[in-house]
Amino acid sequence: MKQLTLEPRNKKSYTQFTLNLLAAVIVFNRRRAGEVSRLKLKDYLNGIGGNAVVQLHELNMTQLEKTFINFFSRIQFIGKHGKIVSILLSKDVKNALNKLVSLRGIHVAPENDYLFAAGTGGWVRGWNSLKEVSTNCGAERPEALKSTNLRKHVATSSQLLNLENNELDVLAKFMGHDIRTHNKYYRLPDEVVELCKLTKFFSLLEDGKIPQMQGKNLDELPLPDEEMEYGSKFKMRT
Repeated sequence: MKQLTLEPRNKKSYTQFTLNLLAAVIVFNRRRAGEVSRLKLKDYLNGIGGNAVVQLHELNMTQLEKTFINFFSRIQFIGKHGKIVSILLSKDVKNALNKLVSLRGIHVAPENDYLFAAGTGGWVRGWNSLKEVSTNCGAERPEALKSTNLRKHVATSSQLLNLENNELDVLAKFMGHDIRTHNKYYRLPDEVVELCKLTKFFSLLEDGKIPQMQGKNLDELPLPDEEMEYGSKFKMRT
């Protein structure tokens, strides 16, 4: 972002920025790389417009849940097999994506409607972004950092927690897993549940702290940082 602020027409920096951002969104959400890659610009812009449904249910939320809602945004779009999928974005990542969007007029053809647009047309491939970032970050086994393995990581990590049936359903639905096929969670709309509860889980997962939470349910999970240092704990690593 600093480089592009100084040199907004720097094509190399814009390309790397796009690739890093795509990897950051895939890794945090443990989403299928191909799904996030094909996120449309209009779906992103519609998703960051506000959480009207959430506001209607604020009276039923704890202060902690309200804090997470203020820090995260939820984007929905059409994923694999035509299913609607969601991703969660922190303020830092959303700010970076807004920067990406603001520079599209310089680097992206007007007819390209993908958020993670490739300069030559189409979209940046998620598997390629993960491959490059996992290699550059110095991981001991970069070949293991694939979206499929990251999704399996969610399934195995969640088994360490004492999740209630409805909580497991929420997580399974978010991930697109068929852990439970018929039970539904009716207490709150999906938007409220995902923003209030799953943000804690994925934040702790990113910090490698889920093994320490064995036996807890989603409501019992602590903040990723007890000091609430959101400005430092949720910094995007690009």
